[in-house]
Amino acid sequence: MKWDFDAVVVGAGPCGAAAALQLRRSGATVGLFERRSVGGLLRNARLVENYPGFPGGITGERFCTLLGKQLAVQGIEPIHEAVASAEPVAGGYAIATEAGGTATCRVLIAATGTRPRTGLLEEPSDLVGRKIFYEVADIKLPRTGASVLVVGGGDAAYDYSLNLADRGAEVTILRRGEPRCLPLLLERARAGGKVKERAGAATMAVACEGSALSVRIEDRGEISELSADFLLVACGRIPEDALLRSLAPDWRIDARLPGGLLTGGDLVRGLHRQAGIAVGDGLAAAMAAAEYLKERSDTECK
Repeated sequence: MKWDFDAVVVGAGPCGAAAALQLRRSGATVGLFERRSVGGLLRNARLVENYPGFPGGITGERFCTLLGKQLAVQGIEPIHEAVASAEPVAGGYAIATEAGGTATCRVLIAATGTRPRTGLLEEPSDLVGRKIFYEVADIKLPRTGASVLVVGGGDAAYDYSLNLADRGAEVTILRRGEPRCLPLLLERARAGGKVKERAGAATMAVACEGSALSVRIEDRGEISELSADFLLVACGRIPEDALLRSLAPDWRIDARLPGGLLTGGDLVRGLHRQAGIAVGDGLAAAMAAAEYLKERSDTECK
């Protein structure tokens, strides 16, 4: 496929979706590329409680569903192809997808978010996506009572654990030190023994024996093995910045990017990964993009 747009947005999380909606409102033609489903990291959230307008909170899954419907109402259909590369060309940018598609645009907004931190334990590659996961939304529990070990001690580990417990899983968190999550999440996890915790446990290696995982851990100098149906690793995330670095190798959140290139959201916000911040970044990027497009159009008309 070949496309030509005024603006291309890469990533359909809250930042990218908000940017695409605002650009459409400004009258621009928009291509929204998203290799997975709309919503980005929010699809993993058990409950979004700090986004204005939802007094009782809203599940991440429901939020993503509504976001997808809003895009559809505005006539924006995400292109589910992974962007392989982008390069400057006369008048804008040329984009190529892994599926062989190409697109041209005058403005490019990188809203590619983050990816899980991997390689922290010995994990057979053939088990990733089948028995070992990095995002809770990817786990399809086969039955009530399925056992899941969650590695990590931060907000994501505890939120993911509560999500799994709500779905009927038996969950144990393996963490090296003290919890680093919000007190609210810790309180909820411990209420009624919903989630078990094992402190001082360093995960060392994972193997598969039949249908169950065998997870070797070191706990206060002693080596032991635990058995589970699944292992979920929630040990941090890093910027998904390959596309941005190819266009601006020395990018920083406060740096001036090349003309027609904008960004925002989790990609540049470090630990400040919040839906409200991402939406604001997306709106700001789209408004700047609309101004850039108008300036270019005025210049070309002279």
